[in-house]
Amino acid sequence: MRISRADLGIPADWSRVRAWLNYRGPIPTKCSTNAPSAIKCPEIPVLKKYDGTANQDFCDKFPKKDLPLVLETQINVERLSEELALVGDKLTQAQRDRGMRALDFLSNGAPSNQIKRLGSSFTKTSPGTLKHGTAVSDNIATWVKQGFAAGPFEAPPLPDFRVNPLLAVVQPGKIRPVLNVSMPVNNSYNSNIDQFDLEKVKMTSAQEFGSALMYCGHNAVMSKYDLVSAYKQIPCKIEDLRLQGFMWNGKF
Repeated sequence: MRISRADLGIPADWSRVRAWLNYRGPIPTKCSTNAPSAIKCPEIPVLKKYDGTANQDFCDKFPKKDLPLVLETQINVERLSEELALVGDKLTQAQRDRGMRALDFLSNGAPSNQIKRLGSSFTKTSPGTLKHGTAVSDNIATWVKQGFAAGPFEAPPLPDFRVNPLLAVVQPGKIRPVLNVSMPVNNSYNSNIDQFDLEKVKMTSAQEFGSALMYCGHNAVMSKYDLVSAYKQIPCKIEDLRLQGFMWNGKF
């Protein structure tokens, strides 16, 4: 029996799939569901405005964390190294190199690959982000509790500290704060990356995946790993912490 893409939930019109893959439009500003995100730090008071006018009660109840003096990660680097050694003979050279590079980043910090040393900067957070102030505050407080962010500080905690704007990315049922390191234009973290220092990783194409799905046919099972806060587990170098700063409610 011939199985069509429609049988497997894939549009028969490939141009529709291509349009999804090549989408370059604006980030959606409205949730597709009205389900509210769960508040993880209910002890923090809700403010009427989030433009730097936090009251003392808010400041007292907001979690605090000092800047780390050494690299921090929740990954057991020693165990990962042992596991990598156990399967080393089953990996390709490229896979072994990538595994060793991951161990290096976890042990010594991932490089920022900057072309030149950037000075301090200050870029305001947009009013659109402030509109979602309660959710953004809850997320930042959670980062601090989990050790992914340090602060809050009354003044820039490091020389040449860069204040990057926060974006509030609206997703179904939640607000996800994202650090916008593409600002200011022509003087940003992203614009200063040496592209030749970055590893180019090519994943499978949608067409290759679709062909594999067609080959497997009905009753095939597709699964993937979804690691919570995966990227936050890779520490940057201590000297690069100043590049990833931001400001919220008048604090650094």
